[in-house]
Amino acid sequence: MNIPKHVAIIMDGNGRWATKRNLSRSIGHLEGSKTLKKIVEYAFSNGIEILSVFAFSTENFKRSKEEVNYLMNLFVKMFKDYFDELNEKGIKNIHFLGKKSNPYKYLKKSSAFVLSSVREGYPVVFIEAMILNIPIITTDVSDAKEDIDGKFGIVVKNDDESIYKGMKKSK
Repeated sequence: MNIPKHVAIIMDGNGRWATKRNLSRSIGHLEGSKTLKKIVEYAFSNGIEILSVFAFSTENFKRSKEEVNYLMNLFVKMFKDYFDELNEKGIKNIHFLGKKSNPYKYLKKSSAFVLSSVREGYPVVFIEAMILNIPIITTDVSDAKEDIDGKFGIVVKNDDESIYKGMKKSK
């Protein structure tokens, strides 16, 4: 059998799938993420070298604020929960692609991003920082510190000097 080197998947229809079954759209998105996990494992265990997944487009921002927030949080949770498992299976080259000017243009010019609380735009900022491969610096009082520490950035004390030192360290 000829195994392709690169497979692309467009995640579409999870919300409609759920609606047809009288389930919430969120359940559809959750089930879609579980299916994606199975696809990733299958693809890489069967010799596919590159898997491109189109999971969220700018059109998706037209959905309700609640649905967009759910999707962003689901993405962050799935990636955070699954990141170590992927590395253990030898899947290490994970790249986030996307429109690098939306929604926070200043991230493109940053060498690090300081996230002090969830009110700072988490998880959208978190995803944008991953897309741009920018480390995140968060404070020890941040609600996001467990998500970030050691994997996507560092946690520092909640004072200006510690934040400044963290920024210098991340360059």
